[in-house]
Parts: sequence; C-alpha cells; structure tokens
Amino acid sequence: MKVEIAQASIDHIPAIVPKVRHADAVELWDFARVTPAEAMYHSLNRSGFARTGFVDDEAVCMFGLSTLSVAADTGRVWMVGTYLLDRYANTFLRRCMKEVEEMLVSYRRIENFVDVRNVRAIEWLKWLGFTLEEPQRLGPYNMEFIPFYKERKNG
Repeated sequence: MKVEIAQASIDHIPAIVPKVRHADAVELWDFARVTPAEAMYHSLNRSGFARTGFVDDEAVCMFGLSTLSVAADTGRVWMVGTYLLDRYANTFLRRCMKEVEEMLVSYRRIENFVDVRNVRAIEWLKWLGFTLEEPQRLGPYNMEFIPFYKERKNG
C-alpha cells in the first residue's frame, strides 16, 4: 500500500466528490449550505496550506488551513474525507499528526467546528489532540456543532 500526502489541487476534487463520506456532506450542508465540491473549491482558494491524501494513487481526502485571524494568529483547519478513509484510518491518523504539527508552525492556534453527529471526525480530532468545547447551535438550520481547537505547545 502506497500512502502519499501531496499538495492539493482543484484537479483532485472530481476524484473525491463521488466518494465523500455522508457525514461530511451533511455537515457541510448543515453548517454553510454548500456541497462538498463547493466547500473544497472555496477552501482550497483560501488556503495557503492544502493537501490531498492518496492511497495507491486514489484520492481519499483533502484538508488544509486558511487564515481566520491574522491579529489573533489563528487558522481555520478543514477536511473533506471519503468513505475510503475508514479503510485506511490508522495509516492516515499517524500521517495527519505530522500535518497538524506543520499547521501549528504557521499559526499559534487552529480551530473550526464539527457536527455533533460526525462521530468519525470527532474521534479523529480527539486522537490528534484537539480540545473540543460545548456544542453550539449554528448554520442555516440551527444545528449543533462542536467548536474545536489546538494550540502550539510553545506559545
């Protein structure tokens, strides 16, 4: 099995969209009323750091980091995953830890929100050491989302 994390490109989006996890698609729609394709195009265009994960040359996820607040030295971390991530979860968890640490070189704090129903994503965030806060009602449908963040260890 060949695992690769490469610079993300809009060319990767069509390969990811048909395989997006249902929970990710629901989360994107309920938070911002966008499709996975729209979310990836938008996020990719706003991110200085964006990667696509591949297993055996097949795209399995796209993730990145955009600036949330320059003054607060805060970035917004994002990810859209496919159902193939479940098959390769352990491999990607180990690789993602390095990517998260790289994100924290650029920003003191990285954060976002996760749908309370997106159990896999919540497990992933906990494993990566993110702090999860109390759910808040957000988005056009007033659904519950959990704020999460991780801060650089040395301030």
